[in-house]
Amino acid sequence: MVTGVKHEDTYVACVFGMIPHEMGVISMAHTQIAAGSDTKNMEWARHIIFEHTQEIHAMLAWLEAREIDVPDSCPALPNTASHCGPGLNA
Repeated sequence: MVTGVKHEDTYVACVFGMIPHEMGVISMAHTQIAAGSDTKNMEWARHIIFEHTQEIHAMLAWLEAREIDVPDSCPALPNTASHCGPGLNA
């Protein structure tokens, strides 16, 4: 993703930068669910995981539609079978 952030197209660079950010948000939400006990925070965490996973799928689909190569080093999305590489089934 670091290479992507340096992409000459600023929109592509922004999307490449946002994907790991969104994945970090999802990771924090998983931590909240694993360690939390507050029902409202747990509800927010579940919502965050769902919404941000959808956002990542949309960003990857946007990149694919523009035939932008996504690095194979992009990790799999938490709790999904999807991978950040080409051939995303969003």
